[in-house]
Formats: sequence, C-alpha cells, structure tokens
Amino acid sequence: MSQRLCYRISPKSSGGVTLQFEVFSYSSEGDLRRWVVKEHWATGCAYRDLEPALTRQECAGSVECGPYDGAGFEVGGELKVEFEFDNSFSSSERKSLAAHWSAEDEDGLKGMAWLFEADHDWAVEDHKVFVHGPVQIDLFDVEKETIVERDVVVGGV
Repeated sequence: MSQRLCYRISPKSSGGVTLQFEVFSYSSEGDLRRWVVKEHWATGCAYRDLEPALTRQECAGSVECGPYDGAGFEVGGELKVEFEFDNSFSSSERKSLAAHWSAEDEDGLKGMAWLFEADHDWAVEDHKVFVHGPVQIDLFDVEKETIVERDVVVGGV
C-alpha cells in the first residue's frame, strides 16, 4: 500500500488562518454580482499537495491551500469576519448577507453552512485557505491521518 503524503501547514505563532469565499450570482437583469467573505481564525492548519513545491518566501508570508487538499483544514478561535461587496449591493443587502454569519436562519444554518447548504441563488466561485506565516510544515500521511515528519524544511526562493 502506498502512502498519500501532503504538507500539513500551521502558523508558528499568532499568524492564524483565513478562510476566503468568493461568491457570485446574476441579478434578474442578468448583471453579475460579487462579494467576498473572509473568516479570520486564531488557530488551525491546512493541507497542501506536495506539488507545486512550497517556497521559503511563501512560508514567511501566507501559504495558500485548497480547502479539499489532503485532509482539508481545521480552524478554531474565530477572531473576525470581513465582507467585501461590489457596488451593486445596497446597505440593507450587505447587512442581510453579513447577518448569515452571526445568526442561524430558520433551518439552523449560519456562516459557511448557510453559504453551501441554504436555498439561495449565490454560488461559491472560489474557496481558499490561507495560513499566515511564519509557518510550520509537517509531512502528513492522509491515509493514516498521522504526521510522518515534523518541521520539514522547504527549498526554493
């Protein structure tokens, strides 16, 4: 049986983890509408495939990971949520969308659960996880769900 390895990336200090969702929909007139939500978390980790290789420069800043790479991601200690809306949104629309991150709807959904599971016209165009550096890199076996090697040194610029 072969190993399925990936990087497990976690902040060394208070860098934290950010989940970013880029969302869109078309208005009844056919106009594209976009907004972004960023959830900032105090702790956590994310996983990334071994290719493309991580660089030292990337590990000193923010490492971008896919939400479904390796074992996904883990977060804890939510710090804040930020929203960015295009100019087509009214103040009441902005407040309404932001409210889905602070209170459950009639189906008991809020935040990411509301975005992915609720009945609405919004679609997630892109979903990223950023681990803010400096970071610790561990080699992780996805099948065994265990760290194979701690503090892996990455090369490159």
